[in-house]
Amino acid sequence: MFSLLLIPSSVSAYEEDFHYYVVYLLLRCKGFNAGTSHQLAGFSQYVDDNRYTEPIFRWPITRAKFHFINSSRGRATVRNDADAREALKVAFDDWVAGDPTAKYRAGWRLHVFADTFSHETFTAYWSFKFNAREHWSIPMGHADTRERGHEPDRPYNNSTRAVEAAKAIYELIPDRSGAQTPWSAIKPDLMATFGHPDQSEGKKIEERIAAIQTLIAKRFGDQTVYNKQEFAKEREQFERAVGEQR
Repeated sequence: MFSLLLIPSSVSAYEEDFHYYVVYLLLRCKGFNAGTSHQLAGFSQYVDDNRYTEPIFRWPITRAKFHFINSSRGRATVRNDADAREALKVAFDDWVAGDPTAKYRAGWRLHVFADTFSHETFTAYWSFKFNAREHWSIPMGHADTRERGHEPDRPYNNSTRAVEAAKAIYELIPDRSGAQTPWSAIKPDLMATFGHPDQSEGKKIEERIAAIQTLIAKRFGDQTVYNKQEFAKEREQFERAVGEQR
């Protein structure tokens, strides 16, 4: 366990601006109401905040399960992973069928599917072959990248990839009743936000969140906020649903 304590906090994934706020926006665009969008997007972000599913102080096998799907010592994560796609479809099918625990699995699967884009070519395991990039940190996950290991987490570093991730998620979210917002209407807004000159190295997460909140408010009039304490109230149910309760 001592070796795990040496892992820097930069092993994580797309940050809260994507895992909650972009996912919330995409759910609303597919006709989900504000309450459901908040729940599903909230548990997507909660994967990074739960004690058993967060990516830092966990064994590699757990890190792979929730953040670097299908990676191993000899295989890196690939974007749009087929297993991640299918698992997300199943989770949504369960939710649509009325399974109340499906919101936890859908949140988990939304998270790990998004991470197939930000974590492509990296593995959850110690690997010089896949993870050594800048040679300043240990080769675990993407700890050894720029911005003290956070480079892949931040959409402004690869706005095209972030938009592709959003599009792939949008296409996997089932349509709900009511007006649908076509992808063609969302793409320019996301590209402009992710690629804005102000979204540069050192841009605070709060400012990046505010940019997505502005898009949400402009299109739907929602004032939504993620608060991890709210989702932690369902910690035990979440852990049981994703198979990580100890």
